[in-house]
Amino acid sequence: MIYKTIVKRASIIFCAGILVYACANKAQGPTGGPKDITPPRVLRSIPENGSINFSKKQIQVDFDEIISIDKPAENVIISPPQVTPPDVKSYGKRLSVDFNEDLLDSTTYSINFGNAIVDLNEKNALKNYVFAFSTGNEIDTLKIGGTVIDAENLNPLPGIFVGIYKEKDDSVFSKKPFLRIGKTDENGRFSIDNVKKGAYKVFALGDANHDYYFQPGEGLALYDSLVVPTSRIEEMHDTVWKDSITVDSIRYFMGTHFLPDDVTLRYFKESKKRQYFLKAERKDQHAFSLYFNTTATQLPEIKPLNFEWEGKYILQKNNTLDSLT
Repeated sequence: MIYKTIVKRASIIFCAGILVYACANKAQGPTGGPKDITPPRVLRSIPENGSINFSKKQIQVDFDEIISIDKPAENVIISPPQVTPPDVKSYGKRLSVDFNEDLLDSTTYSINFGNAIVDLNEKNALKNYVFAFSTGNEIDTLKIGGTVIDAENLNPLPGIFVGIYKEKDDSVFSKKPFLRIGKTDENGRFSIDNVKKGAYKVFALGDANHDYYFQPGEGLALYDSLVVPTSRIEEMHDTVWKDSITVDSIRYFMGTHFLPDDVTLRYFKESKKRQYFLKAERKDQHAFSLYFNTTATQLPEIKPLNFEWEGKYILQKNNTLDSLT
């Protein structure tokens, strides 16, 4: 009898323990596994990255997971620059780029996606992915890199276009669009990819209307020397981190170093404005005053309509030539 009582009590305690454990697990819910920190990975593309003799106007890239494109108009940079931007879209695991302009003959095209390609759930970015192809028999591979800084305070400037010209004329930036372009990142760094051998003028531009050449009122920087891009094979290293502060290992390998990578452009914005007439005042019958909106470098030409006044008046002006009496 005593034995049966002990067994009965043990069974009750065991069942109660299972019930409590089940309830605790139910309250905790599924954990979902570790957080995804891996960016999307390219599986295949049409054409292959680095292809030659490709003249179709659509590019397709397939990834290992569903992707989205973050602000393509701001983050995707295409060389040669396109006045009519291509359509950059994602469909599930596929990225497509459809050009809206005819492709140039014997030209290397590069599409720098920056950090625009992200996975759908965690927004992990495939950083600085560049896709290139050529419509001719060879693909250009050189690069020009550097930094754009504010000329007033020397701080790095993000979001500034940097471009090159084959022409040596310092005023070419106001006559035609860039030959190839890059754009500065959050640290003011830029890279102009897939450049052909030669010597180039380098400009930075705060291109407000995206026409890729200078318009009055836009910020500007000019590198004072011609730039000749080159490359060399040298030993490089890649640091593998355990976490944000602990180094796991350093991997050494032979790679291509593109030069120059230290072009520094001092960016400034002109305060120049177009002068126009504001108002006239005549507080005295023997005098009148003219007022303009901003400074000028020379006096406006004033012509009486129905009388001659040469040698018959006295002109008073201020130093900035925006107030005349």
